[in-house]
Amino acid sequence: MPTMPNYFISLNGEVSGPYPVEYLKALQSQGTIDNQTPICPEGAPAWVTYGALFSTPVEVATVSEKKEC
Repeated sequence: MPTMPNYFISLNGEVSGPYPVEYLKALQSQGTIDNQTPICPEGAPAWVTYGALFSTPVEVATVSEKKEC
């Protein structure tokens, strides 16, 4: 099983880290970071938002015939 990378975060113009994903999730649950917080996986060439990597996309189901839920 591949290991998850560590991540740098940018808060208030300061970069800190790298931190393991569990720490980032704790920061997010405390409200310290949100889906717009810039993060960079260690060794990656570019920054992305926390939400771009860790938000679960919503899947929309299609129904071929009309049915009640």
